[in-house]
Amino acid sequence: GAEEWDINGAGSATIQGFATQASYAPGERVDFKVLTDSTAYRIDVYRLGWYAGNGARKVGTARPTARLPQAQPECHRDDATLLVDCGTWGVSGSWAVPAGAVSGVYLARLVREDPPPHWRSDASQIGPSPKFANWAWDYSKMPPCGDAEDCPGMAHSYGAQRLRQGPQAMLRTALREP
Repeated sequence: GAEEWDINGAGSATIQGFATQASYAPGERVDFKVLTDSTAYRIDVYRLGWYAGNGARKVGTARPTARLPQAQPECHRDDATLLVDCGTWGVSGSWAVPAGAVSGVYLARLVREDPPPHWRSDASQIGPSPKFANWAWDYSKMPPCGDAEDCPGMAHSYGAQRLRQGPQAMLRTALREP
């Protein structure tokens, strides 16, 4: 199993992306669309599961095929539905689903290989989860979580506004959203 698969909140605002489909079959190609100023990153693919308590197993890595840093157009935002559509972004990289892949839930983790110095390798601005907390860290300096002003995770620009709108708004999630 792998221990590095977990993403804290929405991850780093400096690298965001999504797969172009919600479901794939063995042998198909997964295309990823990524927005970042990074000149070096990779896409690690994990299959979620028990795996001796690790939560996931790394099954592959993809490299960007686009010239880096890749320029992406602005996402379309619909104020009436609160949907964000970034489907016009160009493909950044691809991963071939192995012919013998087992059905399940897979996660792609975008990893900057030129990250700024930070306590997390994904450069997240969000503090660690209590489950994985470092008790030597001074958490008294961390903000409480509750709303966009107090919680960096709620300020994520691709959908946290729907979370505050309630469960019905969350059901209207676009597939083409990081």
